[in-house]
Amino acid sequence: MAMTTHYPFKNILLVDDDEISTLISSTLLKHAKLATQIQSVYNGKEAIEYLTKECSENKFCPSLLFLDLNMPVMDGFEFLEAYTHNERLSQMDLSIVVLTSSAHSKDKEKVSQYPIKGFITKPITPEKIQAIFS
Repeated sequence: MAMTTHYPFKNILLVDDDEISTLISSTLLKHAKLATQIQSVYNGKEAIEYLTKECSENKFCPSLLFLDLNMPVMDGFEFLEAYTHNERLSQMDLSIVVLTSSAHSKDKEKVSQYPIKGFITKPITPEKIQAIFS
């Protein structure tokens, strides 16, 4: 992926309980200049709360969300279910990309019923990002 000087997304939210994975993803996304600002939360429940609060206060409302599937408290599947059934959140202009260590076809099939932009297995790479957005 050619590194560009433009930022196609204003804000990105990473939802992942693995701090190392979040650091790697955040570093790569910053280097790729995919967004002007990147924030992270550690599970689906925190993501729902974050989106509800930040977007209603017009603070950091992301246009792109990278979602892990296997997390404590509220996993990625539960997040997608809650997000989809929340009228206010589901109306947001938000692209969701599943970013997970799970390569199981059943997981990919299960998330395909939700409005996601793509499915990437970790680790994130410039090529995987380009494949989603090309």
